[in-house]
Amino acid sequence: MDRLFESLFKYRFFLFREGELTFDSPISPWWLLLAPVLATALACWVYRVWASGSRTRWRRGLLIGLRVLSLILLAALLFRPSLRVSTHLPRKSRIALLIDSSQSMTLPHGSGQTRWQAVLGWLDPRAGNVLANLEERFQLQAFHFDREIREIRPGSELPPTGTGTGLEAALSALRKHRGEGQPLAGVVVLSDGADNLSRQLTQVLDTYRRERIPVHTVAVGRESLGKDIQVSQVAFTPRILPGSSTRGTVSLTSVGFPGRRVSVEVREEGTLIASQPVTLNGSDTSQIVELSLKPRGTGLKHYTVSVAPQPGEAIQRNNRRHLLLHVDDSRPRILYLEGTPRWEFKFIRRALQEDRNLQLVTLLRTSDNKFYHQGLEGEDKLASGFPQTPDQLYRYKGLILGSIEAGYFTPSQRKMIVDFVGERGGGFMMLGGSSSFDAGGYAGTDIADMLPVHLGDRDPDNSYVIDRLSFELTAYGRQHPALQLVSDPAANLRRWRSLPPISAYNRISRAKSGAAVLARGSSGGRRAILLAAHRFGSGRAIAFTSATSWHWQMGLPHTDRTHATFWRQILRWLVASSSDPVQVAFDREIYQDEDAVGIEVAVRDAFFDPAGDREVEATIASPGAATSSLVLDRSGGDYTGRFQPGERGIHQVSVKASRDGVEPQSAQAYFLVTPTHREFFDAEANPRFLRRVARETGGRHYALEKAEKLPEEITYADSPNAVLQVLPLWDMPFLFMLLGGLLCSEWFLRKRWGWI
Repeated sequence: MDRLFESLFKYRFFLFREGELTFDSPISPWWLLLAPVLATALACWVYRVWASGSRTRWRRGLLIGLRVLSLILLAALLFRPSLRVSTHLPRKSRIALLIDSSQSMTLPHGSGQTRWQAVLGWLDPRAGNVLANLEERFQLQAFHFDREIREIRPGSELPPTGTGTGLEAALSALRKHRGEGQPLAGVVVLSDGADNLSRQLTQVLDTYRRERIPVHTVAVGRESLGKDIQVSQVAFTPRILPGSSTRGTVSLTSVGFPGRRVSVEVREEGTLIASQPVTLNGSDTSQIVELSLKPRGTGLKHYTVSVAPQPGEAIQRNNRRHLLLHVDDSRPRILYLEGTPRWEFKFIRRALQEDRNLQLVTLLRTSDNKFYHQGLEGEDKLASGFPQTPDQLYRYKGLILGSIEAGYFTPSQRKMIVDFVGERGGGFMMLGGSSSFDAGGYAGTDIADMLPVHLGDRDPDNSYVIDRLSFELTAYGRQHPALQLVSDPAANLRRWRSLPPISAYNRISRAKSGAAVLARGSSGGRRAILLAAHRFGSGRAIAFTSATSWHWQMGLPHTDRTHATFWRQILRWLVASSSDPVQVAFDREIYQDEDAVGIEVAVRDAFFDPAGDREVEATIASPGAATSSLVLDRSGGDYTGRFQPGERGIHQVSVKASRDGVEPQSAQAYFLVTPTHREFFDAEANPRFLRRVARETGGRHYALEKAEKLPEEITYADSPNAVLQVLPLWDMPFLFMLLGGLLCSEWFLRKRWGWI
């Protein structure tokens, strides 16, 4: 088809697409506008003389039209139509050839070749003339790139061993590597498009577009690798308390195994500790698998999450991911305020009495403005009852309000409670009771705005109900880590269904948008929300509307630990995300060889406001016991730094924040460095990415098998050192064929109709 087009129109199609039509005549082309008028007038005059007698008007009109078109076309040819294109003079411009040499280029391309072999074959002078054509037209400078760019010297080896692909870094380095000689006229990138390191590529492409340096891309590899299973992501809460259950998600992507039954396995030092069967959908879309873990012991736990390789898989190195959990042996403090002595208060305290990882501080109101304190340590006496200032409340990570009316709190205390959750990141829980929720007058208060349920739907006088109600987990509640009494899901559900009913609760029927209803109650057709939770700002809020969970302890054998397990689990989850005054975070917990670790340290004062006046020291302990100091950049109360690990394994980051007159505060965090397998995740060829690179820089995109025209076509690409070339069009065979066809058609019709 291209040859036919060129034989008719003299030049190849892409020149018409890229060029600009013009007229190369010294006479102004505006005179060409008169041609239709003059041609029409001349043709009408001629046929007025010839078309006398009974000759029909439609025949005369057809002949006039053919004559007019012939005259217009002849006039256009006299103005010498031309095509104006940008071109590069031979060997007067420089082209950079960028070849992807990352490990993903070892994957199949097709016809028994790897992607790397296909690229080398395409450039081999013995297999074609692509490289020779490029060198004939341009000064060619060749590079290969992975994480960085390297120039290809004669005789140098090019093994595809790169552990990452960063086109952004390669293009940025290439601009600085302009070298001597002619300016850079363009870049040709040969890659599979599986870029996994670029973060700000758009900015680099914008620079290339402004400087009129087109990036031409050649796609290598197949968009589908055939059969493959990939563990794409593992997401768990990185820090939990001892004895707690944690539930996370594993994202799977599978192709070619629809309906295959596999197991997602979690192993610790090779020992299987958890497994979840799953049926693969095989549709190349993410499939979420939920897993529950209950680590044993304390300290760091390094797990591998994997799916066993299946027969026929294209890649097996993407079947596993690493997971790092920190079982933190600490004692977060929870403040529990109860408005009246009752059984629920007694049994909650008893359930947590032997828990060494939760410190429950209780304030029990015995009369007006008098409280009975339990669990206080040191100078934290709370002599006046509930905290009066944020720094007193913010010492705690969790807050429980029992059956105590909203009127007890001053407006500033209610706002302080809301800020405790939303700003400080604490956990808040309201318990059912005769002075809770609607019955306690909380409807319309700012505390009600924080709850995961709607208040105000019922009259306060009848919102607290004395009635037997079963406690039923919702589908979401069955998976929630706070409600895992035992590790087996079926056994856990049976345990919940065996619990005695509760006998008093606050009737609430609506949850807020985005809130998770974990349990409902039903009796005689009546249904009510018993347990709901949601995120509020930086913290969590839970509504537990039951007032008689203590029935679970009294109605079961004295050896049954269900009641205690529930309260320990729910309160662990309540404070699991509560922040500390000094927080150490990474851009991720798992790194691979050659990755730089981004470290962020947030320092807050007693009011949890940014503390930019602290002296912050950071020390990194490597697996080999070597330690090094890290310099952090300060921005208010946030401190950032980057660290390049030198070895694999678990690294500990210790941070100390100090100031004169203030007790030093410290924090520790951990990250893991593993062998690099990044190139084998999401390793399918990505021509869409390469098309975008070409489009945004004014370049052209090719598939490898159809890129033999690249040397000629990029010769006509626009760039700063391109020159304008005028290609004459007046002698195109098609125009002469058209002119001859019009004249012959007119003559034939006149002859047939007897007008000659």
